[in-house]
Amino acid sequence: MLLNNLAGMHDSNGNSVAAIKYYEHILYVRGTEVNDENNHVFINLAVSHLRIGDYRKALEYNEANVRFLESQPNTANTIMLAMSYNNLGEVYRLLGQFEKALTFYHKAINILELNPEWKEHADLATAYNNLSNYYSSVGDWKSSLKFGLKAMNIREVSLDKDHPLLAQSYNNLGVDYEKLRQLSKSKEYHLKSIQIREKIYEGEHFDLAESYNNFAQLLCVELDYDQAIFYHKKSISIKEKILPQDHPEVAMAYGNIAGAYFAKKDNAKAKNYFEKAIAIRLNSQSPIHPELGLFYFNYAVLLYSQRNFLAAKEKVDQCISIFSKTIPLSHPNYLTAIKFQSALNSLFATKDTVSTANNKPGRNDACHCGSGRKYKHCCINL
Repeated sequence: MLLNNLAGMHDSNGNSVAAIKYYEHILYVRGTEVNDENNHVFINLAVSHLRIGDYRKALEYNEANVRFLESQPNTANTIMLAMSYNNLGEVYRLLGQFEKALTFYHKAINILELNPEWKEHADLATAYNNLSNYYSSVGDWKSSLKFGLKAMNIREVSLDKDHPLLAQSYNNLGVDYEKLRQLSKSKEYHLKSIQIREKIYEGEHFDLAESYNNFAQLLCVELDYDQAIFYHKKSISIKEKILPQDHPEVAMAYGNIAGAYFAKKDNAKAKNYFEKAIAIRLNSQSPIHPELGLFYFNYAVLLYSQRNFLAAKEKVDQCISIFSKTIPLSHPNYLTAIKFQSALNSLFATKDTVSTANNKPGRNDACHCGSGRKYKHCCINL
């Protein structure tokens, strides 16, 4: 019991590496077979490995736990089985296996919605929250918002006002509203999340880093690039201290600050961070992931803005290769990348590529890159 409590304390403080050592010692003492005594340890090990970016190990522990619970006659339609399905869905989402993720999210919610007594249960809120994460991953922001609000409504009733899970809901809603261009609501929820997380986390914590990162993304949309970079740096400072250097979240942090520097027209720093982000993702456990495609796309737009069309085409081709394997073909990111690729292909198909490339559209014409925005609001300003 003492070892389990110590592990839980380290996990709650954001030190999942130390937590894993204690959980593994418990299994060393008890044996590594999944059983009634050990299955909670398997659940916790899966969550801890997820936090440090070891998705394969998280998948291994989650799958073992689900197999055990499904084999027991007394665990059908229980909260424990539901949340094991939910956790397995989250691993598949982070691995970019979205169809499998959706299957397990629905299995979890179908169990939790069966019992009217669980309609305000914290675990149902978690299942809604993770389904919201799924829709966010595939670019369906309206559905993401729908389930994010369901999660928040339960949490506001059942949890303390400064609870970390409530801060999580506020953070996620801030992202949804930003993507839906409801910027005042986005700022409201991001600031709520930051206020709670700065209050409850005294030192470096991943959740606080995420709030800083997502608030920075909103500031970029509002064209406040200096403040965006300030919050991105706060986020990166935390992530570099608490996560392995090859963690996918470190890669995402670099990719996001690269975008901010690009928007500020500091292309040298933008290139540096894009290349760091791409290198980490390529060396991660799940390199074929939509985030890598996004890095390639944004880097391609930077190269295009510098009129380095050949390199831009190479990067956008790599982007589409990743997207075609990892996201629905109806995803807005995929459609935008296809438009960009088509524009570049047309450019290179002309007899005089250089003169065609130098024939800039008018300020109010559609930008070459396929974003759908006017040229004056797109690459000309990047």
